[in-house]
Amino acid sequence: MIGFPLVMSARHGSDMVLHLSIEGSLHRTGIRALSGDESMDEKALRHLLARQEITEAIHNYCRAMDRIDDDLGRSVFHADAVADYGAMFQGTGHGFIEFVHGAHSGLLVHTHQVSNISIRVDGDRAGSETYVTATLRMKTSDGALAETRSLGRYIDQWERRDGRWAISHRHYVHEMDDTRLVENARYATDGRRNRSDPSYGSLGTVERGGSA
Repeated sequence: MIGFPLVMSARHGSDMVLHLSIEGSLHRTGIRALSGDESMDEKALRHLLARQEITEAIHNYCRAMDRIDDDLGRSVFHADAVADYGAMFQGTGHGFIEFVHGAHSGLLVHTHQVSNISIRVDGDRAGSETYVTATLRMKTSDGALAETRSLGRYIDQWERRDGRWAISHRHYVHEMDDTRLVENARYATDGRRNRSDPSYGSLGTVERGGSA
């Protein structure tokens, strides 16, 4: 593989700058491929950046769910985004963040994992499909430990507004779920559902709000 320095700087708002330096030269209107005279045009580069930002937002959503970080959760949705979670919730994306905060607060621990992320970009709009598995642990009314596993898909529509990609419409497609009793945990839970979680020391906190 031919190596070359790559420096990316992504700021909030409309200024997203990509600098690619190959043998000391900055290519402002296009970039060279790894070999030969082939080039990646600006459209392909914009698609690549859009896919990366959307993927990061999907990951931020999971982190927001498990850390109960409302600011981070709202940042994934535009303020007027529609959230269709079927029988679970109907409303806005920001409204869902408030709803799930209350629902998750009554649980012991929960994790959300995503996979099979497919993204299609068309200018300042995009669509994505993401498979999700959520695992939730709780105490039953008689004090037993129970675990619910839920599998589904996020079908999202995205829009880039003022330089920021966020969800404008989400449709959650539920596939299956099951609940079972489990043995008492062997180890204590180390994760925290707030900004005292160790991850914030490495990743930092969200500075921006979720409004578009």
